[in-house]
Amino acid sequence: MTIFSFRSVCHAICCAAFLLLSGCGKKDPPLIVLTTGTNAPFSIADKNNNLSGFDIDLIRLVAGSIGREIEIKCVPFDEILTQVQTRKGDIAIGAISITDERMKSVDFSPPYHEGGFAMVMLETTSGELKDLSDKTVGVGEGTWQEGVVKAFCISTPNLFVRSVKSSQFDDIVSKIRSGELAAFVLDADSAKYLVAHTQGFKVVPLEIGILGMGIVTAKGSHHTKIVSDALAKNSEQIVSLKAKWFSAAAK
Repeated sequence: MTIFSFRSVCHAICCAAFLLLSGCGKKDPPLIVLTTGTNAPFSIADKNNNLSGFDIDLIRLVAGSIGREIEIKCVPFDEILTQVQTRKGDIAIGAISITDERMKSVDFSPPYHEGGFAMVMLETTSGELKDLSDKTVGVGEGTWQEGVVKAFCISTPNLFVRSVKSSQFDDIVSKIRSGELAAFVLDADSAKYLVAHTQGFKVVPLEIGILGMGIVTAKGSHHTKIVSDALAKNSEQIVSLKAKWFSAAAK
């Protein structure tokens, strides 16, 4: 072998080794996590867009368990499933109830929490549905509660139900204080949290139903099993997170 060809072979071997070693140290890209930031105590964005809440702690726990970094993006609730479908996000979390209709378009992890219904209203307002005749009750647009509440309230004469795009607590409180709405229907834990942090309001439970909440992934995504396994692995830590965020409405 000539000196020239020997050097060429050595150079090729070194290049191949460098590429192999570089690939070994390559990290997976961050998981893109979609949430709302508007549904306390699950997903809360402050004025500086810093996120906190039960679901935020939960997804960070899951990411740490599988050794992945995450990038969290806030989107409106009524857009969140579509954005997962179109792969604008890897997963979504934010008190998203598991329903047969939603499972036609996306996949879910097993439920990590269960949620029911409750109304928030002024303490001076009667909590009886019959006394809300000729009044308007709000419910979040695109939520599981939206259709169920409208069907449930048909039995109350002249009780109007309005779908509201923004279900941020400040907007809800403002609409109720002004008399624009008599009450607003929320997930029960969210209702308790709002009332615990707002003077002059009360919670009225609604015995309509309970559904599990799951982490959303695209149909057929490999993330579904990864996330599901992480939830099962960290069941004890999830119980602790529930105590942190839901006990006494996390005052």
